[in-house]
Amino acid sequence: MKRSTWRAVPWVVLLIAVAACAQDKGGGAGSKPGDESRMLKIIDPALLARMVDLARSAKTCTADQLFCTIEMMTLSVGGKDYCVAVAPDVQVATETSADQNNKRRIRWRLSHDSLVGNGVSKDLAFHDDAGIVLTVNQHNQVDRWGKIGDGSVGIVNKRRFHTWTLRNRFGASATYLPVILWGPSGLEELCAAVDPKIANI
Repeated sequence: MKRSTWRAVPWVVLLIAVAACAQDKGGGAGSKPGDESRMLKIIDPALLARMVDLARSAKTCTADQLFCTIEMMTLSVGGKDYCVAVAPDVQVATETSADQNNKRRIRWRLSHDSLVGNGVSKDLAFHDDAGIVLTVNQHNQVDRWGKIGDGSVGIVNKRRFHTWTLRNRFGASATYLPVILWGPSGLEELCAAVDPKIANI
């Protein structure tokens, strides 16, 4: 029922479907009661129209950049402020001779540490278990198990996330969804997000 809503708006993913992915990655004994209910959010339809324009104006990042920046902002609709994440398309230089060990790391970072919404400053962070969810990964080029941080040993920065991708198949692509929480622990809200591509060029 809910999924049919976002299928009608291909530029935007409502994050409603993320719950299943997050449960698949983080479910089990370590999952927190109530996580699922916090992840199932119905976004105001008026917000969707605004996000369509944002998706069209999203920037492109190359995998050899130190970070791909996810632009974080608030949009006010109907008197309520929403957290919105606009992630870039990621372009990966193809090497058809590359083997399974010749991967490229992709690193994302949030453009802000916090956002003010409805008069209150709220911290931002990638979801611990599902910071970047692959919504389509047809050619299996992108590692679906990314991790919090930028890969630096001993440093965990929840405003950064990284994963690996192969580059041995020209034209291979995947789409991804950043799962970003907004607010204090236990009272987090999901930020709405667009779903860009990771593509070998």
